[in-house]
Amino acid sequence: MTQNVSNVMTITGGPCKDDFAVDRLVELHFEGYKPIIRRNAMCHVSVVEKEDGSGESFNFEGTIFDRSRRGYKVRGCYNTKRRTGTFHFVN
Repeated sequence: MTQNVSNVMTITGGPCKDDFAVDRLVELHFEGYKPIIRRNAMCHVSVVEKEDGSGESFNFEGTIFDRSRRGYKVRGCYNTKRRTGTFHFVN
């Protein structure tokens, strides 16, 4: 799967491991270009899968919400120890 670099957002802060779970609404802080979404936004996590054997890195899917509560589907990876990661918007 190829990704458009401008479509990739860098997560600079987020929830701890206990709070990053399926069917949870979590706040993510990120950098990247998407003017309709704030630099921190709520994301409803719908899928979480372990990325590696560390127990700290996860692949996830969810819906991130803009100021008017419109949802955008996202897919990414997140490290709960460092509280960093990336995500991109999907159709």
